[in-house]
Amino acid sequence: MNIRIGTTACLLIATASLAACAGAPANGADPVSLGPQDHVAATDDTTVRVRLAAASLAAGNVSAAAQLYREVVDRDPQNGAALLGLGDALVRMRTWDEAANAYERATKASPRATAPRVRLGRLYLQMQQPKPALDRFSEAVALDPKDIKARNGRGVALDLLGQHDEAAAEYQRVLAIKPGDRSASNNLALSLALSGQTSEAVQRLERMAQAADTPPRVRQNLALALGLSGNVQRARSVASFDLTSEEIASNERFLETIRPLLHHTGKENGAS
Repeated sequence: MNIRIGTTACLLIATASLAACAGAPANGADPVSLGPQDHVAATDDTTVRVRLAAASLAAGNVSAAAQLYREVVDRDPQNGAALLGLGDALVRMRTWDEAANAYERATKASPRATAPRVRLGRLYLQMQQPKPALDRFSEAVALDPKDIKARNGRGVALDLLGQHDEAAAEYQRVLAIKPGDRSASNNLALSLALSGQTSEAVQRLERMAQAADTPPRVRQNLALALGLSGNVQRARSVASFDLTSEEIASNERFLETIRPLLHHTGKENGAS
């Protein structure tokens, strides 16, 4: 079943699911395993600068990190670790085009590495460009079919393109690789809700919400699924754990906009 529910819904999916699909630490940077393909300059100075830049980024000193990474890249344009780190810093500085350029260069410096492609895919999702995001995640999956971050990201991109069945299948592949993966489980339930399968989505999210360490996004997605199913009172109750009354009211207005679209598509599918 395919439905495209518009930019507003896409924004909601990206907000609720992007962190889940990416599986990224709070500072936006994943640990990077370097290999010969990264062309890292074999000098103590370069290694020290890359490590200092990574530490600066982790500590929140983004401009200093970007400067250090740039110094390394100026001296060694094929340094995959520095290009990847520079992209991470530029993302946090919200200089999207420069970040995309750094990640693109990292993919060329490290042609067999999935990390630059996953990061670039995430960036395109943030920029609301699901098609190039899908392309980059697909490239990463081709390089490593067991990369769950790439597969989760690919699922989110497919959801944003309205291809919910394909997205659900991608999340299921992640769960086959890593049973119980919270990000894939959350994304799968959200995808089901947006495709009109609200009962199954609610059941899945309610099971997840019972965990003591349930993250806010799971409760928010449960509230969304409940709202789409018509259980507005329960949706409000769940949403109130994390959202203000103004935010809840805004979400309810959004639900009223998209519910007819989902309902209409469900009837079409039932007739086919």
